[in-house]
Amino acid sequence: MAQAKTRSLAKGWPGSAVLSLAGALILLGSGACRPAGDEALIREMVKKVMQAAGDRDTNSVLAFLAEDYRDFAGRDKDATRNLIQGYFDRYRGLSVRTLSLSVEDLRPGESAAVGLDLVLTNVVAEVFTRLADASLDLYRFRLDLRRDASGWLVAGAAWQEIGVADLLPGSDAALKKLYPGR
Repeated sequence: MAQAKTRSLAKGWPGSAVLSLAGALILLGSGACRPAGDEALIREMVKKVMQAAGDRDTNSVLAFLAEDYRDFAGRDKDATRNLIQGYFDRYRGLSVRTLSLSVEDLRPGESAAVGLDLVLTNVVAEVFTRLADASLDLYRFRLDLRRDASGWLVAGAAWQEIGVADLLPGSDAALKKLYPGR
């Protein structure tokens, strides 16, 4: 009996109302109407940092570092400014490409860690690298993040040069897409 009543209600609704309700439920279920979660905000922040590095914009990179930032070598924000600027001065046409990114140890609204593999190349050399079997500068970064009132900031960082065999899962596919034949 309840089944018959349900059918009659559905039959009585205009088709567009049923489709609208179904669409709204799909959007709610998919999270499209919810604000971005911490992981999405972190990914967007890392994307902005990488873009600023590719644009050789030291101040924009530093804007994402916490005031008490320290890297694995004990460099603070000012020493990191010198390191970044020195790198930009040595490598005029810098290309920064993210191969993979994983958000780890996420404590929503508080802290997280990000692991990422990057390819750093000179823009001119990148053209050559795509055509020949030239070496690539691959790096693994770990960023320790903290959230404050302004958003997610990098509180600490460590990095090391790695080889192709050391890439994170998924990085090798991204590398092959960027540099076919590798």
